[in-house]
Amino acid sequence: MSLPDSSLLVNMVNEAISPDGSYEAKQVLLDYLEENGIYRDNGGGHPAHQGEVWIFHTVTRYILGRIKYMTPKYAVLEYASWIPDEGRSMQAIMTGSFNEVEPMGTVQTVVHLESCTDSEGPLPFDAPTEQK
Repeated sequence: MSLPDSSLLVNMVNEAISPDGSYEAKQVLLDYLEENGIYRDNGGGHPAHQGEVWIFHTVTRYILGRIKYMTPKYAVLEYASWIPDEGRSMQAIMTGSFNEVEPMGTVQTVVHLESCTDSEGPLPFDAPTEQK
């Protein structure tokens, strides 16, 4: 079975409404398409894409990690770290040399984009996995 063009699938998903008027069918279709690598919402305008490493400056902390996927409100990261001390900013974001790094392991980390003051990326290094 061949699938239709991904943009056609997205349009079909956007119009999917369950008989009871809810959008449950839409979510089921979106989940299926994402699980099968056919479609991934990049967050409704945020420039980050799957696999890139970004640092998010929230109102209370810096979170750095590899983008697993984006939604309009959230960045879901893998191999994320809390960066308590960035050090010299330009050197840190260009080389990955931070003064202090607290990796969060292999758990997914969710950053609420509305809590961000800014973000930088894609960064030219992989997400750190060692505590420093």
